[in-house]
Amino acid sequence: MYGEIDLHGLTWVEAVETFVSFYNNRVKNGNKSEIVVIHGYGSSGKGGVLRERFRSFFTRNYNSLDYMSGENHFSKNPGQTIVYPKKPLLELSEMLSEEILNFCIVPKSVSKICGKFRRHGDAKVLLAIRELERSKALEVISKGALKQYKSVL
Repeated sequence: MYGEIDLHGLTWVEAVETFVSFYNNRVKNGNKSEIVVIHGYGSSGKGGVLRERFRSFFTRNYNSLDYMSGENHFSKNPGQTIVYPKKPLLELSEMLSEEILNFCIVPKSVSKICGKFRRHGDAKVLLAIRELERSKALEVISKGALKQYKSVL
């Protein structure tokens, strides 16, 4: 039986947290049937923020899922995307850490990192930076009084 999740009215961070939790609970319980993600089409006539961000998110997570846009599905609904689970997704904190590491291939200051990932909230970004520094995945590079972080490859 397929599942359905309606994410209308949520911010991107709330929507992706809700989706990842819903998705992982289903997959971890052995349910890999399709999930209809209702994100809305947006009022711009070009597709909404949630729609575009989710489709980009699904593309980046091709190892864990397949998807079909609603307009290409028999429903012909551009305000939804059909997801076909394969395996659990990384938790959001793990995804954020990965994104920070990729961003810091070239040294970046805390303010640059927080600015890039502000949609996650400063507290979560700062926590991820501290954890990455503690695990030695990020190294501190000083440029005078400015402290910058660089990924350790």
